[in-house]
Amino acid sequence: MRKYGLVLLLLVIAASWGGNLWYYKMQKLEQPVFLQHYYETSASLFQHTSLYYVMNKDDRREVAYFELPNGQLLRVEHTRTRDEQGRLQLKEAIVSPVIKEEMEQLKEPLTIDQLKVHYTTGRENETVSIGKIIVYPDRREEQALEQQSVHASSDGTGSASYTTTRDLTIAAVDYSFPEMLQGILDVKANGIDAADTAAFPIQLKKEQAFM
Repeated sequence: MRKYGLVLLLLVIAASWGGNLWYYKMQKLEQPVFLQHYYETSASLFQHTSLYYVMNKDDRREVAYFELPNGQLLRVEHTRTRDEQGRLQLKEAIVSPVIKEEMEQLKEPLTIDQLKVHYTTGRENETVSIGKIIVYPDRREEQALEQQSVHASSDGTGSASYTTTRDLTIAAVDYSFPEMLQGILDVKANGIDAADTAAFPIQLKKEQAFM
């Protein structure tokens, strides 16, 4: 990908749900606890991003929207419960920029380590640590994919679909921290295992679907 100028979406989530569960399981939380994430993405692909947090089962509040440190807003497209343990539940909020064009006008990388959370009650908000999200300015000459949708399943699998903007060749697929995620994270490109180097390169025509 890097050789042929393809904008690569690097997305790795480090959600410490299992490791910290023993401590929180019998606790009643005063506020939702946001997990620590690590995302790297381009501005044009920063959409349909998942943020995870733990809250009490009997907590009826929902996240209305998020506010970035620079004042830009992230709308919440959808929330769902991903797991339940004891009196706690793991929630997922799928977010996208309210004004996508503002994000795409970035001139320098934007690092997000905190977000202001606005809840549906309308009377409370809080600033939370979410790990690190790095959004890079678009390189227009290299923007070869347009993201169409993102799907995640409760069985731990997920997918992202794109449409090509021109004819291109995908030489390989890679992801961050392979030394940590090898054997844990399985990545496929159009059904081809990323580790199957003999199956590459993949030839794609303009306006062809790619998953």
